Amino acid sequence: LRGGIYLLCNEEIKRVRIRRTRRDARRRVPAGYGTAADTRIPYVYPNIYGNGLEVTLLGHDTRIDAGKNFNIFRSPAPESNRSSAEVSTGLYDYYLQTFPSPHRYRRLNIPDGQEDVAARLDLRIEGEGYRISPGELPRPSFDTPDSYNSIERYAYTAERHMLPDGPRNGTAAIETVPFFGDENDHGSACCVGLKLLGRDVLVGIAHQKLSPRTAFWRADIKGRYDHFLHDQFVSRFIAYDTMPPFDVVARSGWFCLGFADEGESKKDDGTCSSLAGMNTNGGNTQLNLFNRTFAC
Repeated sequence: LRGGIYLLCNEEIKRVRIRRTRRDARRRVPAGYGTAADTRIPYVYPNIYGNGLEVTLLGHDTRIDAGKNFNIFRSPAPESNRSSAEVSTGLYDYYLQTFPSPHRYRRLNIPDGQEDVAARLDLRIEGEGYRISPGELPRPSFDTPDSYNSIERYAYTAERHMLPDGPRNGTAAIETVPFFGDENDHGSACCVGLKLLGRDVLVGIAHQKLSPRTAFWRADIKGRYDHFLHDQFVSRFIAYDTMPPFDVVARSGWFCLGFADEGESKKDDGTCSSLAGMNTNGGNTQLNLFNRTFAC
């Protein structure tokens, strides 16, 4: 970003310098490494493994927003963003994507002078609320097995009160919703500039997963998906207009990416961690949905 290298992990962002060193350079482990006092800036990370690489922490901002799955992307800055009332961001404006579809994002102000070492980054989010791209989402470019499988569940209000079917019988209303809803995409990566039918677009990747925290598939009143395993992932490409409000102009159908090989995500106790992004199917890296197995 503007000549700096930033590492973004969930809500934390750090600015670093990366450079090569002599392969025979002595490994330096700073005094107090791994202790509560080990917080000075600039901070040179010790090479615990290997040599020839030096990573230095130049600044950090412990919270860029609340949550995770964030992405930072850039767009050509319109002339209105270069007025004296705002901090100029040069040829590009930078944005923090919080949700890929429907597209939610916030503009970032990244002022000049970031080459200076500072304990806290002067990197600010503009405005109080999120900007949301208007309009309906385009239909996926191809159908996948979930297209023919829906969830029948009890309907609730936004406050999670069950909706009555009518004033007389008072039974719970039932609604039919897509298996993977349009409101549940999370960010994987964003964005690269591409051409789509001769049009400039920004393309990112979104994902959904069978999270044990929500267990949305078990809301089906017929119990058709109760046997599905959790922590299974699907992904899709999303194309946006290159200028605000970054409308979603195209979406692919779902596909599955390859994940860690069996054994790569083993914990000290010998069990596998689902945090490694494995499509769990008896410990193998295969997606198993709708009575079909997909070799990702």
